Amino acid sequence: MTGKLTRTSLCRGCQKEIAFIKTKKGKTMPVDPEEVRVKPIAGGFPYIKADGEYVYGTIAGDADDDPDTNTIRAYVSHFATCTKANDFRKR
Repeated sequence: MTGKLTRTSLCRGCQKEIAFIKTKKGKTMPVDPEEVRVKPIAGGFPYIKADGEYVYGTIAGDADDDPDTNTIRAYVSHFATCTKANDFRKR
């Protein structure tokens, strides 16, 4: 089953809480469990939606203040925020 935020656990590297999302390609991706609002921008940073699809953009700073802002709910890959991410990269 793709998509859907699943179990949470602690990262083996930095010890912060992480969750997992199954991508459309069937891979399990660790994400930071806090949902963010993303303003879509071509060539932007990659975020992953709960359904397993990627969206590219930037975090929308004013999304809570302006409900009409065109934003998408998504998650940040934990590889982007983990201080020990290089320890887990495939070589």
